Amino acid sequence: MTYILKTDAVSEALDKAVNLKGGDYVYEKLPLDGSGASCRYSTNDGAPSCLVGFVIAEVAPELFAEIVEYEAAYSTSVGVLELVDEFDIEFESADLEYALSYAQEKQDESYTWGEAQAAYYRTVERAAED
Repeated sequence: MTYILKTDAVSEALDKAVNLKGGDYVYEKLPLDGSGASCRYSTNDGAPSCLVGFVIAEVAPELFAEIVEYEAAYSTSVGVLELVDEFDIEFESADLEYALSYAQEKQDESYTWGEAQAAYYRTVERAAED
């Protein structure tokens, strides 16, 4: 199955996640089977963990279920760009893919979710101006 992520749905889900956790929330990396901590899309019990995990769970629940299985089987984490390679994901635009990846990068660098959200919107808005 091909999963197509659209800007409006991703933006709405991102806003919902930030509102749920709070703009000052800082993501805490999860332990990986003795190999240190890592940013993951899902918790060990299959709930959304990181910002992008929340977004995917909201806009593409079937895709999120596949990611949960993947992370459980391989005890690993991957970035947005690697998700595209691993799963059949298409973005409405390359700009959306970059914006979501940039938000994840900010989160993974211990910025708040509010700062990651702002980075996402700056990227989306800049692309819309072009």
